[in-house]
Amino acid sequence: MTSKADLVRIGKEGFALVDEYIAIKGRPSAPRKPYVSRETYKPCLYQYKPQQTNLYQVDARELMNTYEVVQFNDGVSTMDYSKKKSSNRAY
Repeated sequence: MTSKADLVRIGKEGFALVDEYIAIKGRPSAPRKPYVSRETYKPCLYQYKPQQTNLYQVDARELMNTYEVVQFNDGVSTMDYSKKKSSNRAY
């Protein structure tokens, strides 16, 4: 069996090799961020004004009921049953 002195010597040599390897390879130190002073709080000197949407108003056409449409188009009336807003159409 190996003696205690041999184990101590082997341990010292092993750690010496590890220390030498780390010294050669070197571990780069973490880059330090430069100190940046914070600016003092500046109050808002203007009020927020939201954008205004452009609205255009158009005069509504005169609405006709089904009976008026039939009279207007010589008794023929068509209806649009699609999902959009329904309206009578005269051709």
